[in-house]
Amino acid sequence: PATPAAPQTFDVLEKAYVLEGTATLTPDDPAVGPAVEIGPRDMVTFPRGWVGRWEVHSFLQKRYAFFDGKGIQIDEDEDEDEGEG
Repeated sequence: PATPAAPQTFDVLEKAYVLEGTATLTPDDPAVGPAVEIGPRDMVTFPRGWVGRWEVHSFLQKRYAFFDGKGIQIDEDEDEDEGEG
C-alpha cells in the first residue's frame, strides 16, 4: 500500500536520480503539469518553488543534489529514504 501523500515544497532547485521504489508526484498547481510517476533509473528535476504531494508506493531511495539560482551545487546527500509502502 502507498503511504499517505506528503506535502513537499522545494526552496532550491533539486535534481534527483531514483535508485529504487516508486512514487506519484502531484503538483498543487495544475498549470505546472500533470501528476507523474517516478521509478528506478528516472532523473527528476524540481524547480525552485515547486509545491506538491508525494505518494510513495514502495520504499523510495534516491541520490540528489541541490543547486542555487546560478546552477552551483550547494548541498548533496548520498541518498534519502522517502518511506516504505
